[in-house]
Amino acid sequence: MAITRITDKMGASELFVGLGALALSFLLAIFIAVPAWAAPSDSSADVVNRLREIAGTDQQVTFAYGGTPDRPAYTWVFNGLDLPREQAANLKNLDLGIDVATEDTNGDGTEDALVLDFAHEGDLPIPAVVTVLVPSTFELTEAELALFLFDDTTGDFEQIQKGLTVTGGYVAFSLTHCSKWAVSFLDLTASAMPMPVLAPSLAAATPTLDAPAIQGIDLAFVTPWLVLAALFCACLIVTVMVKHSRRKAEAEIMERSWRSDMRVLRSIPSLDELMDEVEVVEPYE
Repeated sequence: MAITRITDKMGASELFVGLGALALSFLLAIFIAVPAWAAPSDSSADVVNRLREIAGTDQQVTFAYGGTPDRPAYTWVFNGLDLPREQAANLKNLDLGIDVATEDTNGDGTEDALVLDFAHEGDLPIPAVVTVLVPSTFELTEAELALFLFDDTTGDFEQIQKGLTVTGGYVAFSLTHCSKWAVSFLDLTASAMPMPVLAPSLAAATPTLDAPAIQGIDLAFVTPWLVLAALFCACLIVTVMVKHSRRKAEAEIMERSWRSDMRVLRSIPSLDELMDEVEVVEPYE
């Protein structure tokens, strides 16, 4: 009966320890993995993986950001034929974030320029078609829009493309290089507009697209290994605590058995006591 009670106690202890360790590992996994889960669905790693999937094929992929699902602030469109598979294999990251700001370049109170500051700097690994939601003033004017590249060195705009039109509230243009651009129905090269301090006027138009990183380490790649390490540590803790619980229970069983044996031994009369109780019978003559 005593052994049964100890075994039951040991099982409850192991169950308690196991549940506690499981809860701890779950919390550790959430703590480690939440930064990756909290990243936008089209993170830099997601963009790279999707581009690798369509590389070398006649398939298109569209990434939409900001605004609403039906009316995003801006979109990127890529065609797989523009990205060789060999180049896609070496693609590391691609941040598609854009800071969007509207500007009044001639001081008449009219928003006449849409300034775009791209998170990615330099040449794109694959040509893209960028579509951006424009202010209502762009739709009201019948003038064609032009695309301008801002030169940080000279502080001037250079016209790159003209003849752009607004369709459904959006303007689209092709890009192979990212830096600071502007779209306007005015000639920004003549206006000598200084580079504005960007204050995005389009709500939620600038998501943080890169997966969280610590000193250059991409947690989108590291997170699964960290979760596995946390689970391994939890399993190790469970194993150690269960073994300790079993050893403690075994020690209690041995102690109880020893005490029981001692009680039995103490209940056995000594030889002197037995001799006193023996009736001495005189030999019969």
